[in-house]
Amino acid sequence: MAKMKSKKQSLSFFRIIWIILLVFIAIMIVYLYRLQTQGQLLKQLLNITGSIMSFIEKDPRVGYVLLSYIPIFYLGYKTGKARK
Repeated sequence: MAKMKSKKQSLSFFRIIWIILLVFIAIMIVYLYRLQTQGQLLKQLLNITGSIMSFIEKDPRVGYVLLSYIPIFYLGYKTGKARK
């Protein structure tokens, strides 16, 4: 008989974050599907975007910070693509 390893493998921090992210995405998909079947998806999306826009209107720096991430991610994408 082969010996069985009885080591406990610990979950790394990134693995736990990845699992939480996947569960969150699955819950969001189910929630959006429920809103779509009830005919409330468009109303909720308009409500959310309206609240975000009113928040940005109160403090425009938030909008600038959010928009500044677009070129950062684009440069990261181009750099990663160039390395391949």
